[in-house]
Amino acid sequence: MKSKLYSIAVVTLVVSFVSLFASVRLVAKNTPSPFLFEQQLQRQRPPFQKLPDTDTLPIEEEDDEKDVCPDCLLSFQTPTKLCGTLIQRVLDRSRDSNVTLRQAAAKIARHYPSVCHWCDPESCSNAAKKYYRLDDAAPRIVQSHTYYLQSVGDDVRLPIQALKNLTAFFTQPSHHHPAAEYLFEFNPSIVQLPLLQIPHAFETLPPDHPDRPVYLASFRVGSDQRCISDPAERALMIGGQDLKQWVKSTAKNYLGLALLRSDLTVIQDAVVDAKEFMHKFIDARLHVIHGQIYVSSYHRIHPIWIVPPGDLPVNYTENGMTVFPFAVQLRNVWPSNLTVTMRRHGSCTKDRMLQLAGKNLQYFVDADNRTIMESEPMGAKLVVDLHNRCQKTHKGGAPTEFLQSNETLPHSSYGTRDELYFARQRIQDYPYSGEHGSGCCVHAEVPPHWNRTTGGGGGARKNLLLGVSHARSRFSFGHEKRFGVGELQYSSRFYAMEAVAPYRVVARTGRFCFGFPEASEASSNPYSNMSRAKLLIGEEYDCPMIHFVGSMIHVAGDPSQLIVAYGVNDCLPRIVVIEKGEVLRMLFPTTVRQRGKG
Repeated sequence: MKSKLYSIAVVTLVVSFVSLFASVRLVAKNTPSPFLFEQQLQRQRPPFQKLPDTDTLPIEEEDDEKDVCPDCLLSFQTPTKLCGTLIQRVLDRSRDSNVTLRQAAAKIARHYPSVCHWCDPESCSNAAKKYYRLDDAAPRIVQSHTYYLQSVGDDVRLPIQALKNLTAFFTQPSHHHPAAEYLFEFNPSIVQLPLLQIPHAFETLPPDHPDRPVYLASFRVGSDQRCISDPAERALMIGGQDLKQWVKSTAKNYLGLALLRSDLTVIQDAVVDAKEFMHKFIDARLHVIHGQIYVSSYHRIHPIWIVPPGDLPVNYTENGMTVFPFAVQLRNVWPSNLTVTMRRHGSCTKDRMLQLAGKNLQYFVDADNRTIMESEPMGAKLVVDLHNRCQKTHKGGAPTEFLQSNETLPHSSYGTRDELYFARQRIQDYPYSGEHGSGCCVHAEVPPHWNRTTGGGGGARKNLLLGVSHARSRFSFGHEKRFGVGELQYSSRFYAMEAVAPYRVVARTGRFCFGFPEASEASSNPYSNMSRAKLLIGEEYDCPMIHFVGSMIHVAGDPSQLIVAYGVNDCLPRIVVIEKGEVLRMLFPTTVRQRGKG
């Protein structure tokens, strides 16, 4: 009896301690990490499930104008219960009373106003109730380029003749790992080159000279790519190794850089090795902040120079002691006249969760001239100091003070057919990841037709910042037959926010996807037809399954146009020009958009 009472007492003590520990953590973390909510969703989400196949939502395949607002059907009442599911239940239980989709949506919006408010049919305009194909929703491209870096060594280029039969080519021992490794350039970013960073060989050229450098573009140059996408061919290429182990221990990742003319063609390029100083070096991005070029990857960011200033310190010191050289010239992997100098120490946020899991972080200067790091698009932001050395934050540190608007995000400016497809498939939980950073930010003015009744106004609201984000489907390999959705399906959206804290989001588009390179671009890159895997969400779209936007900037000297750099299926780099006016019309529509393929 005493033993039993002792066991009960021990269990009670343990439960009390666990509860107390959880309470202490909750109180201490009064400002949640921006990743906390998505982590909770991942823990709570079971494998994808469908509702029993009774009647479907009254959404016909050929009908793309609805009585329901965009975002409604995929909003979630709980992590595993979508608002569209609740609407379906209302319809199922009201078959005899002829309840319409509009009435069911309104009822759910009333019953769950904090989470299903987007289902109120009166909460969006008629223009927003138009549902587009993802490939038709994209802005029109007015200029485009695909790239192939001349500085990459021939010894790591896949021979063009091998494309005729990759299986036969990789079967030969001298053509696969460990005897051979093949590198491709993809996932670009771009910045306008500051005047002080124009190399000396070009600085005497007049501003309108066709060979004067105007932009600096970056590229991921690596062997972990999807140009070789067939699993059997990929296995042969890596010599039968376990793919995850090969990626972790063997795959190469370098930084490609290119000076571009005003027409976005290459003047000079180089490939450098930065991994010694940026230990997590994948999909690096360029930024220009207060006139200085930076390169970032994961949570770290370093200033770089094409032309190192003469007043750079020789050493970095802390507490009066030399720690290491202040700056280093990065090793050119292959010979090139273009060289890059990087500050030896990187800067980073002090937030522990961002240090552990931060990726796709964006940086911009706000209307108060502060350097802001955007940890999640349309969400949390931080004021950052890019001079200090990155220091690891340990558990129990002071909570991070994020800048974030408490206002609900606005409706998407239009709907897309993927939302309707998931509703027809009766998916029970949210099919996309959270929004991830792609490009932020460029300045824009409030459109004339946007007024207080639609969210506009005076003061700080006259000046906006435009950004672009991306999300990917949560479906893994093998779901294609069950759900009609491929693995890693990417889509993007534009958003507009105020340029002052707390950076209230005033508009966002629905989803869209950028396309493949045009046939005319094939001469720029011999691998341009290697990876043609299309976006698949119930139906194929005429765009890559992965289009990964790396940056968005103004065209030099022309703020009416934007440059967007993006990767195609982890295989090709593409840089395109679009009209900023069209992006603003996508964000602030006045009528239903008449779209052709963009």
